[in-house]
Amino acid sequence: MKLFLALCVLMGIVNVYCEETLKLAKNIKAHNNDVADCAKRNKVDIKILDEISKTKTVPKTPEIQCFMACMMKKNNLMNEDGTLSKQFTNTKELEICKDLSGKDECEIAFKAVECFLENHLIELNKSD
Repeated sequence: MKLFLALCVLMGIVNVYCEETLKLAKNIKAHNNDVADCAKRNKVDIKILDEISKTKTVPKTPEIQCFMACMMKKNNLMNEDGTLSKQFTNTKELEICKDLSGKDECEIAFKAVECFLENHLIELNKSD
C-alpha cells in the first residue's frame, strides 16, 4: 500500500512537471513566433537580433525601433495606438520609464527599451 501511495505521488509530481514543461514550451514557441513575425513585418534580419544579444548594443534604426514596438504590442506593453499600456504604466518597477514621448510608436518603444536597459530593468539575452 505504501508503495502504491508513493507511486501515485510520484506520478502526480511527474504529471505536474510535464504540464509545466509543456506550458513553458508553448510560451517559448509563441515568443519565437512573435519574434519571427515582428522581424518579418519590419524587415529585420534575425542575424541582427543575434548580434544585438552578443554585442549588448541596440542599433537605432527605424526597422529595429518598429520591431521593438511590435514586440511591446505582442507583450501588452504598448496599445495598438502606440501609447504605453496600463500594464506598463501601473507597474512600480517600470514607473521610471512611463513618461516617454517620441514622434511615433517606434521611437517611443525604442526609448522604453533604452530606459529599461539603463535602469537595469531588463538585460539582453546572453548568447551561448
